[in-house]
Formats: sequence, structure tokens, C-alpha cells
Amino acid sequence: APTTQWLGENATISASDASYGQIQLIAKKLASLVVISNELLEDSSHDVDKYLRESISKSLRLEVDRAILYGNGTDTQPRGVPESNLTYAVALNAEPDYEDLVTLVSQLEQANVEEDASWRWILHPRDKYGFRNIQDGNGAFVFSANALEAATLGVPANLFGYGWKASNTVAHDGVAPNDETDVFFGKWSDVI
Repeated sequence: APTTQWLGENATISASDASYGQIQLIAKKLASLVVISNELLEDSSHDVDKYLRESISKSLRLEVDRAILYGNGTDTQPRGVPESNLTYAVALNAEPDYEDLVTLVSQLEQANVEEDASWRWILHPRDKYGFRNIQDGNGAFVFSANALEAATLGVPANLFGYGWKASNTVAHDGVAPNDETDVFFGKWSDVI
């Protein structure tokens, strides 16, 4: 990092030695192949071509989501967020509370991660309803799962001022009593 210094008039500025690292980007290929007959395409009363395009597109999107969150970084698969060594976590033994979520935001801020519009929560769909019970220190609810509920109850439709996205690719074990799940918060514009 550059050295910054206050100097008197005519004082010599000390030079900083810059150090650089390398990040190796290795292309990965995600593919989907569906074999169907020409007769089905030509003779179907339904728009089979459109259906297949939409199905393949959805399948590819879900796999990209999964790889971004949980990819293992092998020769054929991208490295997911937890494998990147650039993530923060809060150890939970139960449902997250106000302090757990504040800690996740605070960790990014303390690491001087530049805030932009891509700062966002990613959570499992069932957690968006569980999060409705989280209250701040004054007893005010901090999250609403939808905009209509937020407007009706006067509760934020975002979480600590940041948007959120629910995705079924977020892991949860579904096993009582803890039913562990992952919750991600980060600057998603940095995902390559």
C-alpha cells in the first residue's frame, strides 16, 4: 500500500514500494445438451423449442448460482464464495439474531470493502420468513419478506438498508432442532 505522510514545506516525499500479486483466471465451461427429434419440434402443437430454451436457461442459471455459492474450485468448476478466502462468517447455533446480522455487515465495513449497489443478502427462501421475527435492541422488527407487508406494517423491505435475494441453491439441512442454513452477505459485483 502507498505510504501517506504529512510533510513540512520543501520536505522530501518518501517513495513507497508497491507490491503486486497475481490472480490467475481459468476459463470454465458450463453446458447443457438436450436431444430431441426433429419430428417433435416440427409436429408439436406446443412451442417445444421455447419450452426447451427456457428450461435450459433456468438450469444454467441455477447451476451458476450454486457454483458462485458452493463451487469447489476444481479444474472444471469455479471456486465458490466460501472457498475464496475473502468471506466472513458468524458461527450460529440457532436462528440468527440482530447482532449476528450486524456482525456480517460490520465485517465488510471493517475490511474497507467499497460499498456499492451490489451489497446484498442471499438466503434460503424459508429464511426470509424466519427473519421477520428478528428485532433490533429497541424491539423494532428489522425485516419484511415483501414490499406490501413492509408498507402495511411500516417494516423495512430490505435488511439493514441492503437488498436481498432468496435462492433455493442456498444450503439448509432441514433437520430439527437446529435446521442449519447459510446466509450470505457481500459485494456481489466482485464475483467474476
